[in-house]
Amino acid sequence: MSLRARTQPADLTLRAGATGHRVALANLRKNWPSAVTLVVIWGGYSYRNNDSWSQTLVNAGLVLGGVLGAVAVYNALYSRSTVVLTRDELVVTRMGRRQRLPRAEVGGLVRGSTSSLSMSSVPGFYWFITDTRDERFVALPGWLFPDGAFEDLSRELGIRPRAVTDREEEVRLSPLWMKNVLVTGVLSAVVLIGMVALVLQGAGAWQDWRQERAERAAESRHVAQVEPRLTASRYQHLKFSEHDVATSPLTVSASAEEPADVRLRSAIALVGTHRELPAAETMDLLALQCAPSEPGAEVTRASVTYESDDDLGYERVVDLECGADRKVVEEWLTWAEEHPATSAIGQLTLESTIGHDGELRREAQMWVPDASDDRFRAAVEYMCAHPGADEVDLRVNDEDFTRSLDVVDCSGG
Repeated sequence: MSLRARTQPADLTLRAGATGHRVALANLRKNWPSAVTLVVIWGGYSYRNNDSWSQTLVNAGLVLGGVLGAVAVYNALYSRSTVVLTRDELVVTRMGRRQRLPRAEVGGLVRGSTSSLSMSSVPGFYWFITDTRDERFVALPGWLFPDGAFEDLSRELGIRPRAVTDREEEVRLSPLWMKNVLVTGVLSAVVLIGMVALVLQGAGAWQDWRQERAERAAESRHVAQVEPRLTASRYQHLKFSEHDVATSPLTVSASAEEPADVRLRSAIALVGTHRELPAAETMDLLALQCAPSEPGAEVTRASVTYESDDDLGYERVVDLECGADRKVVEEWLTWAEEHPATSAIGQLTLESTIGHDGELRREAQMWVPDASDDRFRAAVEYMCAHPGADEVDLRVNDEDFTRSLDVVDCSGG
């Protein structure tokens, strides 16, 4: 009989069709103020955490897209639901699941009370198809089927549809999840929150991947532009090896808050026998690093390091924020090249940056190899001997930080 039932013509076929989509759109039109309010509140909370409107909009778009997509997928799947009445049986197909009931055992069609699940955009009723024992065969959301569909089914079956007699009957006919609305609501909320969390986590991972990809691409482009110009014939002090292992004198690191806004920090290593680094070569290398500029990637910091003696640790570091004052750096380096520091100074770091207030900041910091008074005093005197010392914030520290001068006063007062 089963094979014959499948091949026999249907007396009546009810299809959910696009009714679910129309109901969803009607819900959206009716409840859009509440939806917009929730989006604004959630967007403000997300912005407070991210401090980025672009990231907030991306997250909001992903969450809304995920929710709307889930509703669309559900309605699309449910739109394939059918109720087929043949000569011998009633076949209900939902979400790929097929349920069969002999036609002779169909007892009645009972309309439930108004359901809040319809979002009140249209009257929402669940229809219960019962068997001859008055037990539920299936419960179907009436608002997801065309108007009058179940009335047509009842006429074809020759039975009169009726409303539930009381709350007790509706509870008896309802599926378990409908009997425990509170539990179902809590579980649905947990599932929804879990889905949103997964969407946000996926969005964060995708954003991190895009940022990392943009950073690596910017680093590669910077290396491709600068490294070919770093030749020993042009720059005599480039450091091409480390502990007898060939290395590149150029290093670059990128950071990006957004894929379209990558900031690069570039550094070039020099090595030589002289105590002070060559001024002209250093300034040329700083300009070379700051020169590349592409849409979405900017070199913000450039530095040059110079090692003159590994044993004594004579090291010079020049750190320049591209766009900051280069003149004071060049003047200091030129003077230092003509007046090399004594062994009292182990390391010198010269910085020229732009503060958050937009003011130029210039700083020179020296480390003294030991804490003896004579060496410490010699380091201070050397720094103050620079003609432009009053234009630079001077600091002196010993290696153990047992003494330090965060502000060196060269006025003699």
